[in-house]
Amino acid sequence: MQERVVRVQGRLAAIDGEVEHFVAASGLACPPGCGACCLSPEVEATVVELAPMAAALIDAGRAEATLAALAAAPRPAPCVLYQPDPADPRRGRCSAYATRPLICRLFGFGARHGRDGRPELVTCKTMRAADPERMAAVSADELLVRRAPIMADHAHGLAADFPGEGTELLPINAALEQALHRELLHRRMADLEGPPDDGAPPCAAA
Repeated sequence: MQERVVRVQGRLAAIDGEVEHFVAASGLACPPGCGACCLSPEVEATVVELAPMAAALIDAGRAEATLAALAAAPRPAPCVLYQPDPADPRRGRCSAYATRPLICRLFGFGARHGRDGRPELVTCKTMRAADPERMAAVSADELLVRRAPIMADHAHGLAADFPGEGTELLPINAALEQALHRELLHRRMADLEGPPDDGAPPCAAA
């Protein structure tokens, strides 16, 4: 696996750890089966943070089908990897959950720097409606909000780790399409280069 993919996976794993600690401290949680935010055509991601997702889709033999779905989707459109419940589109599942990007990991559980410099919880209206008292209490607890991961800090960290490698925010489908093409190109180039030279001399002809 490419070092770039492994490094992005490491940052995503670190984010998951921060979210887990904040969830344990705050008691916040997405409503079971909720996919309301996945229906938004305004969700954005960067090409580089979707490198692990692209690699996983290729490894699973899903690259061609995903590219076909991306080509057929209107623009803008919700993420093509969201699988809605036929009975209620606001309920469903992500078909690439383990490799989802930053916004999908942090929305509702992350914070931003407010105008006064203090952190503000980036809340989800569905979560607010499901448990308004808890959401209001958490949002008002400055010490608790300070334990939430800062979304911009992680985005800037990725951009610093991979300067010039697709760190511009794009609609999620556009970012995924570019990430798939980039990962496929990297693999074709690696195949052309062949296995690394182990320094052994070539076999002499008989």
